[in-house]
Amino acid sequence: MIKTPDMFVNKTRIKNLRNFFLVLLSSFLIMPYGMLSVVTIAFAALSIFVGWEKKKFNKTNLKEFLRYTMFFFILFFSVFYSQNFERGFSIIGKMSPLIIFPFLFVFMIEELDKIIYRRIKYVFFSSVIIAILIVLYYAFIELRIVGFEKIFYWSTLARATKSVPFLDFHPNYISLYISLCIYFIYDSRHIAWVVKMVLILIMTAFIILLSSRAVFISIVISFICVLLLFVKANIKAKISISLVILCIGIYFIRTNDYIYTDIKLSDLNNSEYQIESETPSSYEIRIVIINCFLKVVSGEYLLGVGVGDLQDNLNDCYSDRGEVFMKDDSYNTHNNYLFFLGSSGFFCLGFFVYMMGYEIRKVFKNKKVIAFMMLVTLSIALMFENILVRSYGVTFFSYFFLIFYLEQKTQVIKVKYYDKG
Repeated sequence: MIKTPDMFVNKTRIKNLRNFFLVLLSSFLIMPYGMLSVVTIAFAALSIFVGWEKKKFNKTNLKEFLRYTMFFFILFFSVFYSQNFERGFSIIGKMSPLIIFPFLFVFMIEELDKIIYRRIKYVFFSSVIIAILIVLYYAFIELRIVGFEKIFYWSTLARATKSVPFLDFHPNYISLYISLCIYFIYDSRHIAWVVKMVLILIMTAFIILLSSRAVFISIVISFICVLLLFVKANIKAKISISLVILCIGIYFIRTNDYIYTDIKLSDLNNSEYQIESETPSSYEIRIVIINCFLKVVSGEYLLGVGVGDLQDNLNDCYSDRGEVFMKDDSYNTHNNYLFFLGSSGFFCLGFFVYMMGYEIRKVFKNKKVIAFMMLVTLSIALMFENILVRSYGVTFFSYFFLIFYLEQKTQVIKVKYYDKG
């Protein structure tokens, strides 16, 4: 008799170990990059070992897989018409979770147990609290140098995030993590409304102190969308409350130095725009980035300039304009939609936008409030930051995007099961 691997290995134990790594991955934000890579590889290997079945590679799953990864394949193809192959493959390597997680979650994992999902939320929430405490610790060290009277000055916390060793605590990423915690709190049925409001206000205040404009605006828009689309109430009352929230948000942005920037649309297409300040603002830097992007990608909108060459071309443009510090720091597009368009053209951008729109529509249809709010937040945040070209950003996006997918997949499987019964 031929012995199979099943006779040597208890698959139930391996499955439990896989679930352990799945939950552990939700603490990725406080893992050094090396540890994150090891945990991801271990999770992938265990998932393939437990879940590999030929019947799973059917047309339905293949269609789902391509829906979530087609933009990545187009992006990967653009490496081959890039001159800088090394940079191109480096970027693709950092973005590899965009294909690894869809493969595992679509083909290898059948469903997401409620207990596992609850543990993922608890571990992620705890990790965010630890991250906040780490930032506050480094902010305290910063304040000892600059003086405690600057405790509410936004750059204190922003600089603190960049001082943390071994971890990528970019202010916008920390704010995105906090926003998901806010949505978990909002959707919880076990927390009193008063406590919810206090926790949400405290976390929102931390986002404001980090000067994360995009995330703050995203949160306001997400809550308005939920109020209008999910909350059962009189339509006039919902519209009135939404307008009040919007007005408060706009007023708060306009009157708060931490997050308000006086935007001039005429600067966006002004090739003569120059940075005059010795300490340029985020707005001034982004204006130069947009102007250079329009120059670099002009005439290349169909296929882009190649994922390996986009940054080199931007750096050359910064140098030509005399913005040497931007070249030295290799400022990217600070907009993932522009990144896809510039790297691989309209088709790459189109498939990505289609994927996001499809998933938002699906979670709305299935009334998944947390997933809906997070996807709306990400859709807006991607306009202001290249989230998907940094390891922690792409892990956050891929992991939770597909956790929400798996949650809905589990619901569909149970509906089919009970229908048969």
